This record gives sequence, structure tokens and C-alpha cells, in this order.
Amino acid sequence: MKCFLLLALATIASASTCTRLLHQAEAEAMVCRQVPSPPAEGFCELVVPEIMGCCASNSSWQKVRPGFVPETWLALEQACGQATVQLSDAPLIHCEWDHTSAPFYISVVNSAGESVRIRQCPKKYTKCTGDMTQPNRYMDCSDDLAANSTSKILVNPGVGYLAVYYTESKTSYEQDPLTPGGISWPATLQVPAP
Repeated sequence: MKCFLLLALATIASASTCTRLLHQAEAEAMVCRQVPSPPAEGFCELVVPEIMGCCASNSSWQKVRPGFVPETWLALEQACGQATVQLSDAPLIHCEWDHTSAPFYISVVNSAGESVRIRQCPKKYTKCTGDMTQPNRYMDCSDDLAANSTSKILVNPGVGYLAVYYTESKTSYEQDPLTPGGISWPATLQVPAP
């Protein structure tokens, strides 16, 4: 009963954070849309990570997407509720090393029979290393992703690539962003068996 109560409280807190951000955007006369990645770096004036919501002024949206139609506040609040239910089953793993910009919210489906570690290489380096004494070292996520599970991760803009490291077989592969320089990522990443 105690675990259920804690989960319910965490779900309510997440939903209230999501809707609080939407209310802030509405109060500041912004309009929002759910997008896996923003139209340009620094475009979103306010980000709602749980629903991949990007909020900016209507004129800003119209410049990048003429004829832009924002989502209704009701639809966005419903998305907050649905995302919160999904989040209760999927852990949120922090991969950010810098909190000055809004992170990307990515769902990672680990189909491997072993846990994986997500490692980030900042875009200023063409290649990173596991040697933590080097400046071009990987930035690891806070937790490993469990075998045969789905997790939600937060990734900074400016990641050159992600290295997916299989913790048991000790192999890895690289996942590039949709746009070089890490200014857009897919909403979902599929991790295959090694």
C-alpha cells in the first residue's frame, strides 16, 4: 500500500509539473506543439519535457512554419495526463551534464537481454573515450537501462552522438542525432540485441 501511495504521489507531481509549465506558457501568451525536436536550437522559449512540448510566441512559430496551428490547451493537458501514466511504468533517466538549456526527451526501447549504458559524446569532439581523465571523455547517464525494458532519458542539446554500451557483452555502437550537432533527435530509439 505504501509503494502504491508513493507511486501515486509521484504521478500527481509529474502531472502537476507538466500542467504547471503549460499554464505558464499560456499566461505568457505562448503557443505550444508536441514535437520530438525543436525547429531550431534555442527556438523553444519554454519546454515541457514529459510531452516533448515546445512553446514559443505565435509569430516565432509562423516564421519557421507558415500557417502553424498550435495544439489546444485541453489537448496538451490530456497529453500531460497520458505521459504521466506512461512515466509511472518507465523510469526517467537523467543524462544531462548542463542545465542551462532544455533537454531532449527520448524514449529508449532496450530489446537486448542485458542492460545498456547510454554514453554521450559532446559535439565539440569527433570521438570520445571511456578514459575519465581525458577531456574528450564520455558523459554517462545517471543509470543503466534495464534489459528488455523501455526507459525515458533526458539528453542535452549539443550531443555529437550517443554510444550504446552493452554491459555484459562489452560491445557498443554509435547512434547519431537526426541533425548533426545534436539539435534534433528521434522521439524513440530502438536498442537491438548485440
